[in-house]
Amino acid sequence: MQRTSIAGVMKTDPVTRTALHEWINFSSGLAARSAAMLPVLVLPMAAFGRLGTERVGVLLTTLSLLGVIAMADLGASASVVTRVARYVAGHNARHGRRAQAQAIALAAAMGCVTAIVGIAIACSDIGQLVFPRSSPAIQQECTLAIATFVVTNAFHLPMQVTYRIRHALHEGHLANAWQAGAAVVNFLVGLACLYGDCGVPIMVAALMSGSLGLGLMHTALHLKRNPGVRIALLSTGPRRILAFAQYSLPYFGTQVIFAFAYSLDALVVAMLLGAESAARYAIADRIFSTITILVSVRTLRLWAIFASFVGQEKRPAAVRLLRTEVSKLSMIAFAVATVLVIAFPLLSSRFGLHAGDVTVITLIGLALWRVIESAGSAIATFMYSAEAARFVVATGAVTALLALTMKYLLCQRFGISAVPFSMSMVYIGCSLIPCVLFIRSWSSPGRAPATSI
Repeated sequence: MQRTSIAGVMKTDPVTRTALHEWINFSSGLAARSAAMLPVLVLPMAAFGRLGTERVGVLLTTLSLLGVIAMADLGASASVVTRVARYVAGHNARHGRRAQAQAIALAAAMGCVTAIVGIAIACSDIGQLVFPRSSPAIQQECTLAIATFVVTNAFHLPMQVTYRIRHALHEGHLANAWQAGAAVVNFLVGLACLYGDCGVPIMVAALMSGSLGLGLMHTALHLKRNPGVRIALLSTGPRRILAFAQYSLPYFGTQVIFAFAYSLDALVVAMLLGAESAARYAIADRIFSTITILVSVRTLRLWAIFASFVGQEKRPAAVRLLRTEVSKLSMIAFAVATVLVIAFPLLSSRFGLHAGDVTVITLIGLALWRVIESAGSAIATFMYSAEAARFVVATGAVTALLALTMKYLLCQRFGISAVPFSMSMVYIGCSLIPCVLFIRSWSSPGRAPATSI
């Protein structure tokens, strides 16, 4: 009787090979996203008892600016996924290596500029603007924390681009493993600084120690194993960097919109309602962000798949996959959101919150927003892969402006519950529906609008 090994099946059965590859990518992505939540979700549990609610508000508000600092690479970390994946699908390795080099060079250049901005922030009074109701000591600590956050993340920009390149090359499981390890190191060093009473600015630096250390090692290994990329990087001049920056501008626009629409929520609450309210909202938002973690594990992988379909002119297949993924992600998000609403009193007590600190209406709003966001993330990923980023920028700009205005006006009257409801209503009307209509037009037989709209 002939024996069949697992390795033999993997070599001969493409269906089994694809299924196992998908499982590895999903499980490694889930591990990486879960580990990333340790510093921003688990650490505050211990921080409340040692720092107090107001200083925890400073820490969480600072960490919530990640979406703002991520746009400092001018969209390189987003555009490189689409560009490299399409070159890989078209078997154009030479242009793929050049695109990788240009993205890394652009991120490194912008990292230097961002670091200078961070140093300038340290000499400013931004803490007084963020927490106008707090004491001068809290304001000064906020200023130093934000400056530290900006400088450390500036050095991480080219490393983040390298992780995205791995996903474009369908090697996401490798990037996930490195990022999971970095997140664990971040958490352990941050926890040591917390119990060492090192202060919020030092904790912010500690929470980037693993990302910088392991990120540098990962980038060095990627360049070592890909001499073509290394050679292209050494020959990349200012003209090619500017050319890639021009290609990335629509993606940069989406990052700016994301920062204004989503990442500034805690900042708006802090300015209008104070540091303690900002801490309560940030904790609730982070608990429900576990839904985003589950969704992002899949959507980042979908980005390369959609780009490959579009590069091969398989539009009907891409749209069918999009419909399937939107249904799956929406159902998963709804199920997890329901569990989180029911279990929130137990979860929030771990952070030192009391019953009534976050109302049921706020919880329903956060759950609704995460379900809508899950469907929108799959659609947005499709739009990026189809190089329709300019269309996303146009709709997203309207969404961001209206959402920010509604949050600012309604938050003062209805409290933190106004934030998720405002975002949900505006996002459906100004972004989700127009994108769905665009995709229907894009996939209609005999109608092929330019994807660069």
